[in-house]
Amino acid sequence: MYQEEIMVRYSDSDSDGQCSLLSMVNYLQDVATDHSDAVGYSIKALRELNVFWALLVWRIELNRFPRYLDRITVRTFTNQLNRCFSTRGFDILDADGTVIGLAASRWVMCNATTFHVMKILEGMPETYGRDDYMPLEPPKITGREIAELALQEHSRIRVSRRDIDTNGHVNNASYVAYALDALPDDGVDMRTLEVHYRSAAYLGDTLVIKSGWVEDRYAVGLYTPAGELRVLCYFGGARSAGSVGTDKETPSYERI
Repeated sequence: MYQEEIMVRYSDSDSDGQCSLLSMVNYLQDVATDHSDAVGYSIKALRELNVFWALLVWRIELNRFPRYLDRITVRTFTNQLNRCFSTRGFDILDADGTVIGLAASRWVMCNATTFHVMKILEGMPETYGRDDYMPLEPPKITGREIAELALQEHSRIRVSRRDIDTNGHVNNASYVAYALDALPDDGVDMRTLEVHYRSAAYLGDTLVIKSGWVEDRYAVGLYTPAGELRVLCYFGGARSAGSVGTDKETPSYERI
């Protein structure tokens, strides 16, 4: 387990003075990156090894959003580092140690030159370690589910420099920012987010943003002009059995 204490700053807050969903996504992504750095696999080290971690899926479930100046602790847990994949879980605790959010993610190792999926490097599973506790299970999506989406075009955007990360493509959180702009003004439960990453977008690419209700969830799909789905975001919907508010046992909380 790796953990960090974070204070919600003004730039992380929305118009209601609470931590924005996009800021929460960035917190989780940053803590995962910092954990990797702490065990010796910094961005610089991975670059020298000519590899990088690519995110496949997010699942975030929040009981409530922390507010401006609140202090939270984000803990991350690694599990199932085998073949090409790694599963990483998170929980988010308030200043009293109460769990206010859970998250799960699944990552794949890629060659930095070819961008092809590759086997996890020797020694990585032992270095990252394996935690028995996993707050949530990463969700899965089928090709049939994607094919049956009936979303309506909302807008089109062109990828700009501000959205490109160290891997040379659009950052994971930037896709969520695009999707947030396509949400209706009300009626969407922002406490639950699921993101499926299918393919990367690059500087200058055009993304067609489509959106609409899919049962009890609001879906936003980011497509190429030719109709290929790059990223699919779901907002709201039912929570998992191990979500916030259940009696699922969590590891003891230790203040930093």
